[in-house]
Amino acid sequence: SMVVNAMAAIQWRDDVLLRRLAVRAGKLAAEGALDVTAIALISNGLTTLKFHDVWVMELLGRAARAIPPRQIGVKHAANILNALARTRLRDDRLIRHLGVAVQRQARGEGTDGDSDISAQSLSVLFHALAVLDARHEVELIRVLTDRTLKSDVSDHTPAGAALIAWSTAVLELGGPMRTWVWAAVERHVAVMDRDALTQVHQFLLDCALSDHSNITDVDSPLLLLVRRSKPSLTSSSSSLSPSSSSVSGGSLLMGSRGLSTPDPSMTQRDVAATLCEMGFAVTQEWIEQRSGYSVDSA
Repeated sequence: SMVVNAMAAIQWRDDVLLRRLAVRAGKLAAEGALDVTAIALISNGLTTLKFHDVWVMELLGRAARAIPPRQIGVKHAANILNALARTRLRDDRLIRHLGVAVQRQARGEGTDGDSDISAQSLSVLFHALAVLDARHEVELIRVLTDRTLKSDVSDHTPAGAALIAWSTAVLELGGPMRTWVWAAVERHVAVMDRDALTQVHQFLLDCALSDHSNITDVDSPLLLLVRRSKPSLTSSSSSLSPSSSSVSGGSLLMGSRGLSTPDPSMTQRDVAATLCEMGFAVTQEWIEQRSGYSVDSA
């Protein structure tokens, strides 16, 4: 576990060595010889290096489920869930098990002896749940939401605030959570990088389409700042679907404000033609007037 963690920390990938370490980790996991710290380090380290092995991850998941929730710390749960999200491996039993662990720690009933959940853990947990589309974990989401609302936006990093913003949209959280996200974006937007701004754009788009009137004013200084911070974002393709996690294109296309006519791509036209042949009524692309974004086939 320490070797894998060290390799991930310095971003050094040796496929031959990783394969041997992964096989060894899988065997130790099957034998029940790994503690929760080792499981978290190995799963997080392998996926950080983009070494995705379903067999190893499943064995590590089974080993994690065998550990009592009270012995699993919040950081352990965050790292393991983050690894699942990176591999898009949805294991509902493991998600539920780790969720129980986080809830116990939040109540001060775990071996950590500390009910605090750090800002980093909050963003990682929210993002993992959103990527895995685990909105059914209502109680866990409630606990994370409660802790987030009690946290100071200045305790979060720009990247962490952006992750929570995107996750809020995907998990369809409303009311106070969106108000908190708005304050966090306002606090950090000036120093957000391209990836963070892309996630914030998706949050703003979702707010506009969801009729959150306190956030959808497209002329607000904050929204204009987000748009102007990275002009190239207005033509980047992104998606609100959990499976994409703002990594690649999807069903929602970011457009620039002020577009008067849609400009569908060849792929969009082909998809629309196919759907029409199947008997579905399709609009290739349309402009959402309140937000100014263009939306793919609807």
